[in-house]
Amino acid sequence: MLTSLRELEQSHKVKFKSFKQAELQNTYIELKQLEKRESEGKTLLKIQEAEFNDLKAVVENLPAEEEVIQKSYDEADTNFNMFSRYQDLSNSIEKLSKDIDELKMFIHPEVDDSWLNEIQRIDVLSRNNEDIKREITFAKPYLEKYKTFENIIRIRKEQLEILDELKSSLKNDKTTKERLLGLLQDNDENGLLNWYIKNLPQFGHEQLQTVLYYATKPISEMSNPNNSSQYINPDELINNFKATLSEEGFWVKLGALYQFIQFNPDVMLLEDKTNLEKSLRQLIQKLSTEISSINIKLEALQNISDGRIYDVNLFDYSFDISIAVFSNIEKMKNAVACILQIDEKTSQLQSLKKREEEELLEIKSQFKVKYDEPEVVKKGVVEGS
Repeated sequence: MLTSLRELEQSHKVKFKSFKQAELQNTYIELKQLEKRESEGKTLLKIQEAEFNDLKAVVENLPAEEEVIQKSYDEADTNFNMFSRYQDLSNSIEKLSKDIDELKMFIHPEVDDSWLNEIQRIDVLSRNNEDIKREITFAKPYLEKYKTFENIIRIRKEQLEILDELKSSLKNDKTTKERLLGLLQDNDENGLLNWYIKNLPQFGHEQLQTVLYYATKPISEMSNPNNSSQYINPDELINNFKATLSEEGFWVKLGALYQFIQFNPDVMLLEDKTNLEKSLRQLIQKLSTEISSINIKLEALQNISDGRIYDVNLFDYSFDISIAVFSNIEKMKNAVACILQIDEKTSQLQSLKKREEEELLEIKSQFKVKYDEPEVVKKGVVEGS
């Protein structure tokens, strides 16, 4: 029994020793693993520390790098702007050269010295060559026809006076014919013409002329007269008629007043009493035609006043519609001022061209460009950057 216990104890000790050895072995393995991980951790830490130091150096250098980048950007931007300016200057100088040559070739009419007192200076630099061409084209017919400003004003005044006279004469003639036409169409018994048609007295040529001249006058007093109201007594025309012949007409005595009456060919229609009704229809038609003709002339006169074209065959006087409107006179003064300042415009462009050429040379010198082609300059700009 004792022997068995000792064997059992011995067996237990052997097994316990094996267990502890195994446990110790496992602990050793774990320790080695921990040591390995510690070593790897230290290595990783050193790597991360090195990376951190590198990043820290990069961050510390960022302002300097940013400054370099900004400086390069600013330089590139400046160079680009200078190249753009170079292109603009090259194009501008080329255009200025053409404009100056063209201005020197302009042929314009001679301007009389009298215009100097009538015009004011204009901003000729703001006008391009096409504007100046239009001004020359506008002014040329005036200057060639009238020479001086005084002639334009004188002819315009004369023309306006003739216009006013024609308008007044035509309107008065139209009023008279419309009244006479109204009398013939309405058979107004109080009118002198209808009195004649109704009574058909034996009148001589001058008396019939007087009847036609005063055809629209009433033969009795009016109820509400004014300062211009008149009426004619037919009995006086028959019994006390006195006329004195004159060239193209006659003078008729009306009491202390003498009235000149121009011969009217329409009186022939009143002289033929046998066909009076037909003659009166002809007279009505003739008056209607003449009123229409007067309306056409009045419309033409209005067109002239407005500076619009008109039928030149309507009047004996040839109206210049270009001076009828006063605004054209002002345009003419500006056009003449422009012509007189063409040399000044040329000088201004030459000065501007010189300044731009100097600026262009300065840009070329900065990039050491020897040629004028934009692509060559662009290459110099890129290389300079």
